[in-house]
Amino acid sequence: MDYSYSYSSSSGDAAGQAFALIFSACYSLFMLAFAVLVIAAMWKLFVKAGKPGWAAIVPIYNIIVLLEVVGRPTWWVVLYLIPFVNIVILFIVWIDLAKSFGKDVAYALGLIFLPFIFLPMLGFGKATYVGPAAASTPPTYYPPQPTYGAPAAPPYAPPAPPAYAPPAPPAYAPPAPPAYAPPAPPAPPAYAPPTPPAYTPPTPPAPEAPPAPPAPPAPPTE
Repeated sequence: MDYSYSYSSSSGDAAGQAFALIFSACYSLFMLAFAVLVIAAMWKLFVKAGKPGWAAIVPIYNIIVLLEVVGRPTWWVVLYLIPFVNIVILFIVWIDLAKSFGKDVAYALGLIFLPFIFLPMLGFGKATYVGPAAASTPPTYYPPQPTYGAPAAPPYAPPAPPAYAPPAPPAYAPPAPPAYAPPAPPAPPAYAPPTPPAYTPPTPPAPEAPPAPPAPPAPPTE
């Protein structure tokens, strides 16, 4: 009998199994390298945000710390366990993470779709933590934790507000004395010439009565 067919078939199965084994091993190594890279990047991000870096390797707790970094409530960790809802929550948290390190929405899309590139860039790059993007309070600065064996950094002290200085009162200026003006001399009385008396012509003397003629002599008596 000719067994060539069964021999070739068994050799093909062996080659396929070997290829599948090699592919599985390569895929496992790739996923392991990817996981190590993501964990290392998250470690650096937590340290930049003032959180313990080892939290990146603790399941569930790393999500809680990530929610604290971006300013979301920690009970959102429950939403990560709900199918389809966890995808929406993941998008929101990545966008908040980009904003918390001073990046825009375009960088957040890179974190969502290419995390193995943008997450190490964010963790090992020069990006600094500016504060929780989703917090209602103004962002506060969290100093990075010192590495093992390095001297501890001094605690962060916010800059003191400027000392209050009451406004200086306006300089007192005494009122200026009134300008001296000598009294004006009295005006001379207006000159009015005396009114001349009204002229009255003298009354002419009454004409004298003519003297009475002498009485005639009385006739002689007898």
